[in-house]
Amino acid sequence: MRLLILLYFILVGTIAAQEEFPKNYFRSPVDTTIILAGNFAELRPNHFHGGLDIKTFSREGLPVYAIADGYVSRIKISSYGYGRVLYVTHPNGYVSVYAHLSSFADSIGAYTKHEQYKQKLFTIELFPKPKELLIKKGQVIAFSGNTGHSSGPHLHFEIREEKSEKALNPLLFGMPVTDNAKPQLERLKIFPVNKNATINKINNAHEYSLKNTPQGLKPVTPDTIKLSGNIYFGLQGYDTETRRGGKNGIYSIELQVNNKRIFLSELNKVGFDQTRAINTFTDYPTYLKTGRLIHRSYVETNNKLGVYKDVVNKGIVNFTDNAVYTIKYTVKDIYGNATVLEFPVKSERPGAEKKIVDSAYTKLFRCTEPNKFESENILVDLPANILYDDIYFRYSTSKNVPVGCYSKIYHIHSSEVPLNDAYTLTIQPIPVNDSLKKHLILARINKAGSKEYAGGEIADNKVVAKVKQFGAYVIFIDTIAPAIKPVNISAGKNCSKLKQIAFKVGDNFSGIKSFSAYIDDNWVLMEYEHKKNMLYYIIDKSAQYNPLNNKSKHHTLVLYVTDNAANTKKYSVSFIM
Repeated sequence: MRLLILLYFILVGTIAAQEEFPKNYFRSPVDTTIILAGNFAELRPNHFHGGLDIKTFSREGLPVYAIADGYVSRIKISSYGYGRVLYVTHPNGYVSVYAHLSSFADSIGAYTKHEQYKQKLFTIELFPKPKELLIKKGQVIAFSGNTGHSSGPHLHFEIREEKSEKALNPLLFGMPVTDNAKPQLERLKIFPVNKNATINKINNAHEYSLKNTPQGLKPVTPDTIKLSGNIYFGLQGYDTETRRGGKNGIYSIELQVNNKRIFLSELNKVGFDQTRAINTFTDYPTYLKTGRLIHRSYVETNNKLGVYKDVVNKGIVNFTDNAVYTIKYTVKDIYGNATVLEFPVKSERPGAEKKIVDSAYTKLFRCTEPNKFESENILVDLPANILYDDIYFRYSTSKNVPVGCYSKIYHIHSSEVPLNDAYTLTIQPIPVNDSLKKHLILARINKAGSKEYAGGEIADNKVVAKVKQFGAYVIFIDTIAPAIKPVNISAGKNCSKLKQIAFKVGDNFSGIKSFSAYIDDNWVLMEYEHKKNMLYYIIDKSAQYNPLNNKSKHHTLVLYVTDNAANTKKYSVSFIM
């Protein structure tokens, strides 16, 4: 009887927890079977994936449907990020998001194009009023595509809370996805917390591949793993669904030590202001060195992700006796399909505590406080709460100014320490001619030794930039204008049969910032596709937007392209239409 009562309350609690998400309110955004190319909160570079990537089988132009009644509350077009994206607000407090679209449905497309011509912008963000673009459930609102940072045709789909703007796992709302496949685990990693902790008597993190045995999934090791001092654990793995068999993200990770839960993460909801915290959720140094993403069962001091439950001592286990401990991981997908990894470890008493003095640091940075460091020709200004833990800040410079650069190289702490947001970096350049000042920019030196554009504007004769990484920085100069190469137009060409006029564009370093085009002094809408380095003018023959509707057959097109270092290239061509 007691068991039945217990099971009843567990079931009621589970159902109550699930009822906060309506299961039959939303329909699918597509009329095909949903097969996922990516799932919610999947681990991506510097962010959690905000929704579902729904396969369109290498095709563009498939109809995309509103999942419920509502109104279009936001429209954004960019060559980057989500590309063409549509937001629909629903009366039940949720917002659905449809991204990487090739085009919008007629009324939405006409509204957007009108605003683009009005503002003379391709990249645009609009916030229609609630009654301007009303939507019905099942209405075609857009067509799937491959715009923005998409790596192939698909539909990126999200459901967000309207009030908090946090992304929710769409599968919580009963989206029709078939999945009876278990998550797959690939590696176990064990970390020492400090210099006094050891794994197999060595003060380094250890990785173990995993194999299936008659006794279940086990780490590949000839002997029982020996642990001493403060230790935490991590896993590398992925989830898959029945129809696809590919590698998606893991939903839930539970860690038990001697049958006591010390860590649980569940990826139901992620705020976009905290999505960079993926770099503390995972083992960031391993990602930088290998590209592999390891889920850490460890919560740093200033990690504010709301995905953790029942975390004991940050997930750290203190091994100080000579006992044998049972470590048990249970990894689940959202449908309850589970994989278990269970293995013993031998605890060892730590030796005498080592007094480790680090004399190489400059000053202590507290993670919950603002921090500043100022030295010769440089200011590092960190707002509060962008560090996940306290650090002993390190800093050094090159002895000389490298050839072709306009400052010394400034080594700012360690690139292996992640940040949750940007800080302000200000560097004084060496003297330079006034005519060149506007072309000074900040460059970050990557692990291969190459320079990457890192932003920067001139203020009080200094280069000031917002950057999101520690590492090596130097002032560089970019005086080379972007390149423009016509694809299908030339001087005197008859273009009457063309559907579009295309240009190949590119930049040598800082990247393209803006562009504008005019036909017979009339602004025309150019579309930019950065993945192909292409600019297009789709010839519009409507009376409203056609600059070619005049008596003359001879026309002139002028195109301007500007990079992020204030260099502008002009291209002009006369043609016949």
